[in-house]
Amino acid sequence: MELLINTGFKNEFDDRLREMVQSTSSKLKDKVNVQPINAEYQFIDKVGKLNVRKDNTAFAAVSDFEPSYARRRLSADRFIFDMKLDKNQMAKMVNDAQYQSNIVNQMKYAFERKMDKVIYDSLDATVYTGKAGTTAVTAATDGVVTVNATAGTTYEKLREAKRNLASRGYSVQDGFNIYHLITEQELDSYEQELEMTSSLYTGNNAVMRDGSGQITGALGVNFVVFPSNPIESSLDPAIIDVSSTTRKCFFMVGKTSNMGFPGSATFGMERALTWDLVKDPHAHDTWILKGEMNMGSVRENGEAVVIYNTTTL
Repeated sequence: MELLINTGFKNEFDDRLREMVQSTSSKLKDKVNVQPINAEYQFIDKVGKLNVRKDNTAFAAVSDFEPSYARRRLSADRFIFDMKLDKNQMAKMVNDAQYQSNIVNQMKYAFERKMDKVIYDSLDATVYTGKAGTTAVTAATDGVVTVNATAGTTYEKLREAKRNLASRGYSVQDGFNIYHLITEQELDSYEQELEMTSSLYTGNNAVMRDGSGQITGALGVNFVVFPSNPIESSLDPAIIDVSSTTRKCFFMVGKTSNMGFPGSATFGMERALTWDLVKDPHAHDTWILKGEMNMGSVRENGEAVVIYNTTTL
């Protein structure tokens, strides 16, 4: 008997997918500026620097100073998924709301992983500027600096990276949100530091902990921890890159609304996910669930990013 895929099921599933896209909140998405994107690329325009001067003279002359306008090209890539469903699985999709919900949740988790990877990769990627968005600017030219902690992921190295950002005007004391992207290996190294464990330091708010006592940050810097060997690694690479024995972690200044700072990067994504459910022409009683969504990210403020190299354990 032919399985009927009625309009009611498609409408219900479409509603679930729309809700999924709207509710996705990855580890990094809420820490950067987010904009809708509906084309292959679009431009992010902003005022770079603006001067305010003191002048108490009558009929003050208009200054020749021109504010610097900055433009960056946000390019989007197409991300697709497809999965085969046999007759029994398809029947569950149509008749079992819990099974349908489980599939949508897995899709949501997969897209959230991809969002984090897209944002992470943009932090030191070459950006394209200029009126036409064709002038290539490397991370180093854009102001991204490197702190090498390959000899040890220590409290002192954390202070060095934080101090580097503060020297550029991004200090915790001024209210900026600073995030440190690491794996469980860097976290374990920090947890062995005297400054992280001794009450002489923790009593002075040098270390932040959650309700269960786990370390979540230090010196006002929030840790964002990604697994070094996730169970999805056979499908998706780990978020944090490793080259030989060096792991590329980051410090980044996050979106800080009260400071009017949009964040180190801007992430763009479509408002909706395009999907379809079709019969597989090459297999009996088999359907293919497929979909796509465009996403991209661009570094906006190189001075608000520090590459933090560590050694893998």
